[in-house]
Amino acid sequence: MNNNFYIWTLVLVLLQVLLFNNIELAGLINPYFYVYIILIMPLSLNVSIQLLIAFFAGLIIDVFSNTWGMHAAATTLVAFIRPYLLKLIISQEEIEKQILALNSIRLASYLKYAVSIVFIHHLSLFFLEAFSFANFGFTILKALCSSIVTLILIFFIEKVRKK
Repeated sequence: MNNNFYIWTLVLVLLQVLLFNNIELAGLINPYFYVYIILIMPLSLNVSIQLLIAFFAGLIIDVFSNTWGMHAAATTLVAFIRPYLLKLIISQEEIEKQILALNSIRLASYLKYAVSIVFIHHLSLFFLEAFSFANFGFTILKALCSSIVTLILIFFIEKVRKK
C-alpha cells in the first residue's frame, strides 16, 4: 500500500506541475488536484510523516508555481486537521479498514471527507494568495468553484483507481 501511495504522490505532483498549474478559467477556477495526496494518505503512516509529505508536496508545487510557501502551508494545514476530520466524519469501523477510498467507505462519508479537505485546502490557499479580506466574497467563490472542479477530478481518478 505504501509503495503505491508514494507512486501516486509522485504522479499527482507531476500532473499538478506539468498540467494543472497551467489551468485557470475566468480567474475563478484553479484545480489543485494534488490535494488528492492528502485524501489517500495511508492511515498507518505516522502523523509526523504525513505532515512532512504534505509539506514537501506543497513545497514542490510552490517551487514550480512561484508561490512562496502558500501550497506548503495549505497542504500542511489540511494534513494537520485530517485526523480530527476523520474522527468527525468517518465511522470507527470505516477507519479500521485503513483505506480511505470511495470503494471502501460509504459514499456519504467519502463525500464529506473529500469536500472538507479540498475546500479547506482551497480556502486557505486562496486567502493566503489574496492576503486580505478585502475581496472576501470573491475569494470564497474562487475556493468554491475550484473545489468543485478539483472534486470532479478526484471522483474521476477514484473510478480509475478502483479498476
